[in-house]
Amino acid sequence: QFLTVPADGRITGSWSGQALTGTYEMRDGYVCREISIRPGEDCQLWLLQGDTVIGSRDRGNGAQFTYTVS
Repeated sequence: QFLTVPADGRITGSWSGQALTGTYEMRDGYVCREISIRPGEDCQLWLLQGDTVIGSRDRGNGAQFTYTVS
């Protein structure tokens, strides 16, 4: 599983064996994204600590996740 999130607002990658595409924008301190495998917009709170992103969905009120940055 991986995501690529370049500065141009695109998201690409693979998640659970499925191709993932989408878009994002920074809005009011949140990463607001729409992706192909999960319809609808979700604004997420991301905190970068070293090579780790700790995030939470639904403007910081939803489920948490952790990504490793490489």
